[in-house]
Amino acid sequence: MSSEILGLQEYPPVLTVRQAADILQVSTKTICELCRVGALAGRKIGRLWRIPRPALAEFLSDEVMA
Repeated sequence: MSSEILGLQEYPPVLTVRQAADILQVSTKTICELCRVGALAGRKIGRLWRIPRPALAEFLSDEVMA
């Protein structure tokens, strides 16, 4: 499922934890934990997590299919 279908095209190519949390309607702590355990493909840059928009789209489509 593409970012366009999910309505994510209005967001930047790389999301902050806050942006991802707002989209999923969860806490920033939850997003960090999902990234830490590998459930959401984020990258840690210094102390900050960044989530590629396609990774969030894939995570959402996997959750919808489950």
